[in-house]
Amino acid sequence: MIVALGETAYGDPSITSSYNIDIHKDVIILQSRISLNFKQLNFPLRLKYIKKIEMNNPEISVNVFGYENKSVVGPYYLTKETKSNHINLILLHNEENFHYILVMDMSCLMRSQFTSHKEKGYFCFGCL
Repeated sequence: MIVALGETAYGDPSITSSYNIDIHKDVIILQSRISLNFKQLNFPLRLKYIKKIEMNNPEISVNVFGYENKSVVGPYYLTKETKSNHINLILLHNEENFHYILVMDMSCLMRSQFTSHKEKGYFCFGCL
């Protein structure tokens, strides 16, 4: 499953691309039937409001990383408590636009930065 919200920094939500989700006014329901509550959040969603997503949705936790010079950097936001429904996001941005991308397998994404081996890697997200 991929969930992506892309928006300009100066306007209303302009682009929403998604697979396997139902979108309602302030709630997104994932295929797993977990509802994500976006009430009282304004889009485009600034990084400082990721904590509000966790507060609105106590069953999930979120980490946000960046991507610069072909490498994962960060964390830009690191959750205080990893829950069973955990989401890792990559934030791509420039001066006018930003885009959050759901990462399905952090080990696969990160491995090539640290080793040429193909085995699964385990990473401390706070140490990146």
